[in-house]
Amino acid sequence: MTADDSELRRKVVSQMASEPWRPTMLTVTVQDRTVDLWGVVHSVEQKKAAQLAAETTPGVRAVVNNIFVQPIGSGWS
Repeated sequence: MTADDSELRRKVVSQMASEPWRPTMLTVTVQDRTVDLWGVVHSVEQKKAAQLAAETTPGVRAVVNNIFVQPIGSGWS
C-alpha cells in the first residue's frame, strides 16, 4: 500500500463513519486506488450504501464489494 492508498483508505473510512448507519464490521483496503470492502452488514441497503460511500470518495478508481449481508436475528447456519 502506498502513502496515497493509505490516505485514500482514511478518506473512505471517514466517509463511511459519517453515515447514519455507521458500519462497524467492515474492513477497507486500498491498492492502486481500488477499494476492497469486506465484512458483514444487516441489509442490502447498507451494502449498497457502503459501496456508494466508497465510490463517491474523490480519488477512488474502482470498488470491489465483498460485503456479506446477514439480516439481524438470522444467525449463522
